[in-house]
Amino acid sequence: MSADPMLMRRTVRHPGGSNGAVRAGRVSWRVVALAGRAEAARLCRSPLVLTGLAVAAGLIWWNSRTMVPQWWVWDVQIGSILLTVAGAVLVSAQFAAGRIRRDGATQLYDSYPATAAARSGAYLLGAAGPLVLAVALTGAAVIWLDLLGPVGAPRPAVLAQGLLLVALGGAIGVALGRWLPHPMAGILAVIVLGAAEADLLLPFSGPVHLPGQTAWLFPWTQPVVLRWLPGPTPLIPPTAHLAWLAALTALGVLAALWRSARGHRLPKLTGLTALAAAGCLALAGWSGWAQTRPDAGAQESLAYQATHPAQSEQCTSLQRVRYCAYPGFSHDVARWAAVVTGVAGRLPARPAETLVVRQLVDVDYVQPNFADGYPSAAAAQDGSGLQLSANIARFVFAEDSDPHLISGSSVPPVYVDINWGAGSTASSYQLVLAMQAAWWIAGLPTTWQRSVSYSCGPNCSTQAQISCLPVGQAREAIALWLAATATPATRPAFFSWLRNGPSAEKVGHVWISAYGDASAYGYQPALQFTSQGAALARVMLRLPEQRVTAALATGWPRWLNPRATDAQLAAALGIQLPAVIPPPGGSALNRGQLADPVCR
Repeated sequence: MSADPMLMRRTVRHPGGSNGAVRAGRVSWRVVALAGRAEAARLCRSPLVLTGLAVAAGLIWWNSRTMVPQWWVWDVQIGSILLTVAGAVLVSAQFAAGRIRRDGATQLYDSYPATAAARSGAYLLGAAGPLVLAVALTGAAVIWLDLLGPVGAPRPAVLAQGLLLVALGGAIGVALGRWLPHPMAGILAVIVLGAAEADLLLPFSGPVHLPGQTAWLFPWTQPVVLRWLPGPTPLIPPTAHLAWLAALTALGVLAALWRSARGHRLPKLTGLTALAAAGCLALAGWSGWAQTRPDAGAQESLAYQATHPAQSEQCTSLQRVRYCAYPGFSHDVARWAAVVTGVAGRLPARPAETLVVRQLVDVDYVQPNFADGYPSAAAAQDGSGLQLSANIARFVFAEDSDPHLISGSSVPPVYVDINWGAGSTASSYQLVLAMQAAWWIAGLPTTWQRSVSYSCGPNCSTQAQISCLPVGQAREAIALWLAATATPATRPAFFSWLRNGPSAEKVGHVWISAYGDASAYGYQPALQFTSQGAALARVMLRLPEQRVTAALATGWPRWLNPRATDAQLAAALGIQLPAVIPPPGGSALNRGQLADPVCR
């Protein structure tokens, strides 16, 4: 930062006296504004700051390309991504603020009319330049995510927290530069803070887990339960954490000004700085206390929504199909309807019963996410947090095996996840929903009958989920054909699934080759099918659609009967029953594996 010669000459013309002091003060503020503008431009041109912004923009695009955004996840995640910008601003601001002392030019700059406090103020104003860029990036991210059809709405208080992280980085950088001018000071600070934040943002992989809400006493964190709940979690205290970040930022500003006030013995400035510091500490104390005590009632309400979807969801009927979704997920109903309509639209006759597509929390939501995911201090003391976690875990695990779990749902149930795929993953989500709808039409189970453990050898045990397989039944190939033709994306997804190859399954006392493990995320329905059914469905997909629908229309109810065989369906289509690869034998088979029954 260099002084303006014109400003220096103006100050010299007004020596001593009150008028001179007032004019010098005015000139000093003008120096702060002009120098702050110059520092802001310099920081905005900093390769480090520009790189941080580019990395943040790239992360926003990368993380949003495969999943329909949920705003209660993304307003928090934008703040997490802005940590890269905050770190870059911290290092750049520290390097700029320590430049005078590193260059040994302290006495030279002390001879200028602008005081050291004015120079510190200019450096702090300079941090507003990257902050404006962060505001522009946040605005662009909101527009981009809104174009993707997100669920919910952004919370301004949470988005403001991400911007305050950038301001906090600038304030800490200037304070470090004024007290510790060595260029490694800013880098080491970013490394230390980055290690702490990484442990908070990735709590399962880090070595330290802070109890309760104390994680929010660090600048930023992101509870792992966000993606698996039907709305904003009360574990995030937006207002209290916003006040906390504002208090930390103000303390960083005062720390930068304090050295200037102390070094130049300005009693008035020192007193004002001390008074402001006391106010900031009081605000930090209140907000720190408030954010460690979230609303336990709201937490219980969210858990109730997860375990009682029929009482919490809003249902809509479209083309004789009922779609039940949590509040805020209305945009997703059209996505589900496009898939289900593609299945039902190819039926020769509509089912007599009403299909219900119901949204629920997915099975990835396991107990540790809620028990260790920052429950309230009160809940931790009386055990209610663990009880809430256990209740949700029991319900989620029951989704897999109890077809009558939720009253008012179809039997077998057709469930859809809280999340929905986008881009390259949309086809997987569409295929799994289409298969569930086709399984419901064919009367095949979509939930596992039971989960059992069995021996896989000496000192070895494994877990298996048992469900029936429609061996040799025509309805299996029909259901696969309906699912694969539901949308333009489900056909390639089905063929991609088949490319993984079948596995050996034991049905009764016979080994057959079959496919399983639905390639989707979140809720995992029981979508097992045999290689014989898959081979017949593959041939059906190569036939003209009118030929297949005409064959199915002839005696449609008969094709859904378990006694109708693959051979009969192939004959009706005028094709030979395709051969299948037999299952592996010998050592590849686990003799202790439990058998699946045949669907009846």
